[in-house]
Amino acid sequence: MSALADVADENELKTGMRQEGIYYSARAFFGKASNGVGHLVAGFALKYIGFPENAIPSQLSDDLLFNLGIIDGPFAMIWGFVAIIFYYRYGINRKYHSQIQEQLRLKKSAQSSSNQPESV
Repeated sequence: MSALADVADENELKTGMRQEGIYYSARAFFGKASNGVGHLVAGFALKYIGFPENAIPSQLSDDLLFNLGIIDGPFAMIWGFVAIIFYYRYGINRKYHSQIQEQLRLKKSAQSSSNQPESV
């Protein structure tokens, strides 16, 4: 979540607009969407392997648990690899973020001094 604030700062520097609300709402939307897709896929997976309704965990067969792991393991790894791709592209480090912050301070300082009325 803190990376979204850094991205919002970078966006403000590049575009002149402060839009962190869009970033945070997109994050919330995609979190809910992935949760929904996960439930949908889980339902199909449980149906596919024949997972019994009202199952008692201690009474599940080893084959059923193995099949559940075969579906869950690779599916979870797919999303992990997708995340790695996006994290790899994230290029804001401490030094770059300090530069962004300094440029934003200078820009805001210049704007506030130009908006001051001249004294008579």
